Amino acid sequence: MPQVLEKYLKILYSDKRSQVNPFLLLVGTFIIAFIGWKFTKDISQSVDILFWDEANYMHSGQMIGEKFNKSWGPAYALWYRFLSLFEKDSIALYYLNYRWMTILPAVGIFLFLTLSNVRFWASFFIAVFFIFADINLPVWPKVSHYNIFIFLIGLSLMRYVPGTLTKVAFISLFALNNAYARPEFYLSYIGILVLWIVALFIKDFRNKRAIYFSVFLTVIGFLIQFKMGNPLFNFQGDRSALAFAQHFMLNYFEWNHIDYDFWLTWMPYYQDLFHNAPSIREAIVANKELFELHILTNIQHYFGNVFNLFSDAMLPESIIRIPLKGRLIILLSGGLVMLTFVFKNKYLEILNNSFKRNRLVLIILLLWVFPTIISCILIYPRLHYMIFHYILLIFLIALLVFPSSKEKPMFRKSSFLFSLILLAVVFVRFPSTNDYSYFDLYRKEKSMANLRTVEKIQSYHFQDSVRVLENEGGMNLFLGDKYIWIRGFMKDTTWTGYLEKEKVDIIYVTPSLTKYPTLESDSTWFDFQLTPEKYGFEKIKTGNHTPFLYIREKLLSKN
Repeated sequence: MPQVLEKYLKILYSDKRSQVNPFLLLVGTFIIAFIGWKFTKDISQSVDILFWDEANYMHSGQMIGEKFNKSWGPAYALWYRFLSLFEKDSIALYYLNYRWMTILPAVGIFLFLTLSNVRFWASFFIAVFFIFADINLPVWPKVSHYNIFIFLIGLSLMRYVPGTLTKVAFISLFALNNAYARPEFYLSYIGILVLWIVALFIKDFRNKRAIYFSVFLTVIGFLIQFKMGNPLFNFQGDRSALAFAQHFMLNYFEWNHIDYDFWLTWMPYYQDLFHNAPSIREAIVANKELFELHILTNIQHYFGNVFNLFSDAMLPESIIRIPLKGRLIILLSGGLVMLTFVFKNKYLEILNNSFKRNRLVLIILLLWVFPTIISCILIYPRLHYMIFHYILLIFLIALLVFPSSKEKPMFRKSSFLFSLILLAVVFVRFPSTNDYSYFDLYRKEKSMANLRTVEKIQSYHFQDSVRVLENEGGMNLFLGDKYIWIRGFMKDTTWTGYLEKEKVDIIYVTPSLTKYPTLESDSTWFDFQLTPEKYGFEKIKTGNHTPFLYIREKLLSKN
């Protein structure tokens, strides 16, 4: 390798952690966890349970002892399995995970920034503000929060690993873990392996111990894949095409004012518009014009969200109580003030030192975030993708605005006093979980309908096997093994004929069911609604909300 190229590559692999007092890290972590635990204590009264993805991750974790589902986020499922050691009830487990996935990413942010030459107090309050951010608590599913926590902890621990080769091999295992939670992160894993291979050619990195140990760690990664399967192809080969198809319909339904649930009714539209293309590449060929419109709409949605969400994460509206324009003015003013220091030699020296110590981490972060950027453009700018971009952005801002001037940052008295004032503001203006608008699968009515309905069914204590028809995504996973999900959207005959064919005992009536196209045109459905008793069902309200139940009278009579 040419000496000039090797010289610049060595610079790119620069990495050095800050020498932070472990006691301060422990205290900061404890306070952040305490604030998050206090904040989320009423979460079960504020946010409804949702089924589909999150429920499947949870159930996969609960079933690991009996059947390990390698094709559905096994890394995240293992986390659920760990939590299930402390909480057996599915509803309580769902909310316990919700709480920890709100708190732990903030802890990861704090540790990562503090060890990255960012001032201690700034790292602490960036993490605290993140707890209350709209891009944290209300976002669903929580698998992205798991990935953020795991990877930031990996980057923090990497700081303590000696030798560049070993560092890169070490963090590759955390990237692989992320890929077993969300398969697109396998691209990040491959990118980090390329970094490791390039580092092998740099003479100063090639001591025997580093080579042997880094090869050992890399082999572990390959052995995991041999046992578990390749995460990019093990998660159903058409997953990216499915995600594109469903989210294209989110845009398409908005363009055409179609009032259906896109995640249930997308298929016939996709078949018509893209000839049922089995991959994104083939979808582009099938209808390039619509695909380009989809991309432009996604970019528009992305920038429509980014200023509001990222400014809120830096100055949470729930605490600061400043609207978007005010937050942007404050942040831009702060940026202009910082520009006055840019050309001062002392600041430039601190800034240069800060970035020099973090070049390797910055490269790894870019590789980590890259797949989610692609997802936002090709699929849709869902908030659980955009949250990764906030991590990269806040890291860059923290290095620019709050770099530490010493290798061993001290907690000065002035910083301590300022921190106490900010902490007092947080507790005085402490928000409630009721103050937030949560992701709820695009419902028009805000309610706790799913939770109240599950609780209502549980209150009957049915002893026999129960077949539950619904379109909400797997309510049975919260009810127990004797409950079987009958998918309303798979109805292939008349409504009453489908009830008899599937021997349905309970019907959960929600807009996702009543607005489904095949039900809207079914005369037996309208007759059933008028006289459910004629078909042996009784209507049961579960709360002050639109959804309700039909329960077979024979089942009720046994209770």
